[in-house]
Order: sequence, then structure tokens, then C-alpha cells
Amino acid sequence: MTDLTAHVQELAAYHHPHFQAVAPAEYGELRFTFKPFSGAEEEPQMPRTVWDDNTLSTEARELLDVEFRTARRAWMDAAYVHQLKAAAKDAAPAWTAYAEARDAMNRLWNDLETTPSTMWKAAVSRLVAAQEATAKAAKVWDEYAPDIAQVHRRFLHSRLYPSGAYAEAGIPAAQWVIGDVEDYQSYRGTPLVREVTETVTDQRKHLREVAALTGDPQD
Repeated sequence: MTDLTAHVQELAAYHHPHFQAVAPAEYGELRFTFKPFSGAEEEPQMPRTVWDDNTLSTEARELLDVEFRTARRAWMDAAYVHQLKAAAKDAAPAWTAYAEARDAMNRLWNDLETTPSTMWKAAVSRLVAAQEATAKAAKVWDEYAPDIAQVHRRFLHSRLYPSGAYAEAGIPAAQWVIGDVEDYQSYRGTPLVREVTETVTDQRKHLREVAALTGDPQD
């Protein structure tokens, strides 16, 4: 403990600004205490001048290296949350709009099972309108999602993972569809639009089959 205290004092000019203390922990580890990171700070980098300072002991340099690596991990988690909040700040209403449109489409689709034949065409017309509204809402969502995907990619090695980052940021993202960065550069279409397109295609195929079997051809 005496040596540790001496090394901390030896490094007085080099500690990270958020450094507060370090103490021995279990299994020979060290427990560092830092002032909380907001995530808006620059990524912690150990000063290069440390390696040119001949007054520092090897042990002190090694301690500082551990300090900055620990600070970087703490900063990374905070930066993940900070940047996720920024990327998703306007996304929730877009997801709500999509979810409501999708629920309406699903409801109209399920209602067809009990729709009288005399009301069939009107019901199908409403379904088609709901399909188009859902596809439009999915397209809007997929314009927000790439920025969020980029943040997840940037902090791939954070200890929080997406679920923890969402929780820390207070973002209700349990149902959100967020693909990988490459998914938003695919010629096959963006993730949610592709999912909706596949569902609508299946629905319309079924409608055509029903229409053909009942002698009422229609798109």
C-alpha cells in the first residue's frame, strides 16, 4: 500500500482528470475510482510524454497504463450511452407510428377470416391501404435506424452491449428493429422495409389465391 501511494504521488502530473483514487482489490487487482464520465469527453489516452520522463519508475508507468485502460473502459460505456441518446433522440415517435400502422394492418388481415363475402372487397381495400401505410412507416423508421446501428458498431466492445446501453439511456427499444451497418447499404432493401415487403407479398399472394378459387380474380 505504501508503494502504491508513492506511485500515485509520483504520477501526480499525469493522472487522468477524472482520476480520484486507486486501492488494492481482491486477487491482486486494483480498484480505480473516477469522477463519472459524461461520455462527451475525449477518449482517455495516456500522455506520450510519460515515456520520455526519466524521473518515473517502471512501476509508476505500468500503474498509469492500467489507470488509463480502466478509464477508457469507463469512458466507453458513458460515451456509448451519450451517443446512443443523440442518435435515437427523435426515433421513438417513428417507431410508435410504425408499430401502430403494423398493428392496424395485422388486425385487418386477421379480420378477413370472418369478413362476410358481401364486404370482402371493402375489407381488402382497407387492408391494402394499411399495407401501404405500414410500408411508408417502415421506410421512415429505416431512415433513423442507420445512425443507431453506427453507434452500436462504434461501441461493439463496450461492456454494456445494446440492451444495457438502451437501459442506461432510458430508451424503450425492446421491440426496435435495428440491423447491422451493412444492412442499410444492401441492394435488397433496408431491414424493416424488407420485412414488411415480405409480409405484404405473402398476404397478397394469399388474397390472389382466395380470389382465384372463389372465382373473383383481383390483385
